Amino acid sequence: MKIPQAIRTWLLLTLLSTPVLADYSQSELAHVAEQTTWLKLLKYEGEGNSQKSAVFSEGFFFADNGSTDPEAELAATLIAFSSPLQPAYDDKGELLEGLKGENVSKDQHPQCRFRGRYTWLKTQFDLSTIEEINCPAFEEWSADVDSISFILATGYLNNPASFYGHTLLKLNTRSEDHTSSQSSNRLLDQSVNYGAIIPDGENPFVYIVKGISGFYEAGFTHKEFYYHDHNYGDGQLRDQWEYELDLSQEEVQLVTAHAWELLGRKYDYYFFTRNCAYRMAELFEVVDGVEFKPDRTFMLPQAFFQELSQARRNGEPLIREVYYHPSKQQILYNSYLNLNSDQQEITHELIATGDFRNNTDYQTQPTDKRQIITDTVMNYYQFAEVAVEGKRSSYEPTAPQYSAALKERFRLPVGTPELDTEIPAAPHNGRNPSLLRLSGKHLTSANKTGIQLLVRPAYYDALDAREGHVKNGQLAMGTIAASIYDDALRLDYFDLINISSVNNAVTYLPGDRGFAWKLRAGAIRQTESCDHCVIPRFSGSFGKARALFDQNMMIAGYVGGALQDNRNDAGYAYISAGADLLLHLAPVDIKLSSEARQHIDSDWADEYDHSAEFRFETSTNSELRIVGRHNRGSSISAGYGVYW
Repeated sequence: MKIPQAIRTWLLLTLLSTPVLADYSQSELAHVAEQTTWLKLLKYEGEGNSQKSAVFSEGFFFADNGSTDPEAELAATLIAFSSPLQPAYDDKGELLEGLKGENVSKDQHPQCRFRGRYTWLKTQFDLSTIEEINCPAFEEWSADVDSISFILATGYLNNPASFYGHTLLKLNTRSEDHTSSQSSNRLLDQSVNYGAIIPDGENPFVYIVKGISGFYEAGFTHKEFYYHDHNYGDGQLRDQWEYELDLSQEEVQLVTAHAWELLGRKYDYYFFTRNCAYRMAELFEVVDGVEFKPDRTFMLPQAFFQELSQARRNGEPLIREVYYHPSKQQILYNSYLNLNSDQQEITHELIATGDFRNNTDYQTQPTDKRQIITDTVMNYYQFAEVAVEGKRSSYEPTAPQYSAALKERFRLPVGTPELDTEIPAAPHNGRNPSLLRLSGKHLTSANKTGIQLLVRPAYYDALDAREGHVKNGQLAMGTIAASIYDDALRLDYFDLINISSVNNAVTYLPGDRGFAWKLRAGAIRQTESCDHCVIPRFSGSFGKARALFDQNMMIAGYVGGALQDNRNDAGYAYISAGADLLLHLAPVDIKLSSEARQHIDSDWADEYDHSAEFRFETSTNSELRIVGRHNRGSSISAGYGVYW
């Protein structure tokens, strides 16, 4: 609740009588309290009387009404900064003495707990009358930080929390090469993470519902970067993209100090809006002249990096450099694909036996190829440590074959031959995440022609998966398609969620055998020949996929089933078997699908669902698409789509 102006003025005049504020007029305080940076430091949202901080941790404010009154919080902050050091006590309530006690006391002082505020307020006021406190914990945490990077870990379809990727802040310390994937300096850098606080073992569907609805608390945490690098690049086999920012040293210090004071503070978490990407953008916006949170319905990590890449300050880009850090899986693929088919066969043999010394085919290879083969064997075992379920003792870096490869590598010349590796396009070069498509649609069985409108808030399908997406996969949420025939509106389908996860196998070694799965939940019209027959349906399937011709063709087979409403006596369940064929032949992408269904508790005859889909990319953010489908009736549509 906003304090009445008369009472507010009296309180401020009372505060101004305190010694530390005596040097500042009410107009000076009011002017600074209105500054955009001050409001951003306090995480204010809204305008005017409705403004309120997004942080609800009590310890984040010095004034009782600090979450809604920036001027009162400013005055209270200045008073807190001038407070003397207090004695420090241990967990048993006993006084800490000496250096340890002194440091603990300093670290708990307001100047140290709110280092971002203190750093910025020194540029607005003369604080020379306030004793500056040395902050041991902060100084150790921020020592030698000379630049800042944002990290994008690409999407991961095995965990709902990571469907759309994840955004981190990394504090880069002084190093000749902090961007190298193997640099120990890079891995020891501090990183700042924002995420929902989720109970252990939370059901994925419960997570999605609660995450969308804002029923989780969230906050900032910090760890050395090797923890996240191992989790994403090694454990979840996700590529990472690093965007180093072009900031002055003073700006780096401000962002670092602001990140420090946000650690442990509580927010409400919203999966699509107030998420990791939004809060990271908000953290960075304390830099003067930076304003780049995308004005979009959904704040997805990729959209954040697209906006970041386009942002300018004084006509100059905010990004200094972009670096690619491949996952263990991609490192394996890079070395494997630099071998011809005979050399790949040798690699398979050595992975199985580890007998480098007695393998004649291996020994007759040129030195550079022996280096690549040996590196590939080691890369495989590092990859297989995660990827091979249930056989970890046989496929991990302690296996005899790995040890044999390591010994062989020491016998070979030092250094790694240059690999012919194509770095994928960076995620910020991709299209926008949401799709709106308008099509003309003809029902051949009913001889009706109408129009169809499709809205897909997020994110991609097998034909438009591009930078930062899972190739040949699908992740769509909230998709709705409806058609109008004879002035009547008809729902074609609504997908609460539609996911296809495909492991585009390259080596076909254990752990890289192309397993795939699908999951779809929502409502759909039963067949192309019926009216008023939309039913709720939950379907899933599991299978295997194989990529061919440099990953430009994929074939997959699935078995599965569905639970559904028993409309038209179709039964409550069916089992299914199907196949997909995907072709990427620029400028056209093609998907052919066929599925046979046998209804378990119904007299319906076997059902067959066939579809063909053709996508033509007309620009980064537009497409032409033709879709044909047959299921007890046929339809064909052609439309133009725009990504937004």
